[in-house]
Amino acid sequence: MPVLKPPFSAVKRLSRLAKLTAARMFSGGRPLQVDTRAPELKFLASPADDIGRHIVRDGVHEPENSAWILEHVQLSDGDVALDIGANIGWYSCLLDRLGTGAFAVFCFEPEPLNFAMLSRNVALNRAGHVHPQQLALGDSAGSIDLYLYKDSNRGRHSVLPVHDGEAIQVPVTRLDSWWQSQNLGARRLRFMKIDIEGYELPALRGAGALLNRCDTLMLEYSPAYMRKANLDPVALLQLLLQAGFRVCTLSNGSLIRVDIAALGASNQQQDLICVRN
Repeated sequence: MPVLKPPFSAVKRLSRLAKLTAARMFSGGRPLQVDTRAPELKFLASPADDIGRHIVRDGVHEPENSAWILEHVQLSDGDVALDIGANIGWYSCLLDRLGTGAFAVFCFEPEPLNFAMLSRNVALNRAGHVHPQQLALGDSAGSIDLYLYKDSNRGRHSVLPVHDGEAIQVPVTRLDSWWQSQNLGARRLRFMKIDIEGYELPALRGAGALLNRCDTLMLEYSPAYMRKANLDPVALLQLLLQAGFRVCTLSNGSLIRVDIAALGASNQQQDLICVRN
């Protein structure tokens, strides 16, 4: 079973931090290629971006989530995994290492600069199971505004009007329609990760019956963003329950079932892992 390598020593971390600082000052923002704590993964990451800085400094993005995926997700021949809101491809490339046979990892990232870095990381890691899709997902098809956050955190772009930055038009489709267009049919949806800054409810509604077929769902729950855009966080939680999921948080490597009423009343952003009852 693949596992994360141990955290870097203080000396190595300081060395990587110095490399990061020098790159931010002198490289003109060009991405750095670094080794990581994930099995056999190298990564290109921008020193100006929050996710990139974590990967350069610590060799990992979201270590607790990553460790849980390495331990609990195994893809087999014919399986499908989805990375929705793939950013620069950390989870997509991680999933590429977690199976055998002809499984597929489809990753969705609509923002052009993130998509370009995602594609480069897929190529760098020879992640042959990964298929990047320059698309947003929602509950309808067409185009939609993507509101851009600052370059200091390119993971916070959202199709919700929660930022004051520039908006660009990106293509959007429903997940169930896209699945049909790819002739994926009855293939097993083994794992889905979704982190799209508060737009998870429309995107999961657009999954239709596929949501009921998903074995494991990891999502970022952003109730403050949802309320700011007049979306109901409780409706998202009800959708997960109706699909038959047990909604949990991750603590010290273990899943802890959440109090749905308390979660629906909370304004705190947190990661959820949803598994079958």
